[in-house]
Amino acid sequence: MNWWNWKLAGLNVTAMYMRLFHVSGRVLESRLIKETGDICHTIELNNPITIYGKILKRIFVQHNEITWVGNPAK
Repeated sequence: MNWWNWKLAGLNVTAMYMRLFHVSGRVLESRLIKETGDICHTIELNNPITIYGKILKRIFVQHNEITWVGNPAK
């Protein structure tokens, strides 16, 4: 994925969360962290996941964890 198309808000994506969990959902927000230059995305999951006993409906992922970008969510 290229750095110039990092704004993914509104798009459907899949990602590898924590390098362990294959997740999919809609990007709510994409942001560039000034101090580090990292790109992070807030994803609302299609199917919640349970990690360490907590049910997660939204997660934060790094840009390099995104594996697929699709059409805008309906």
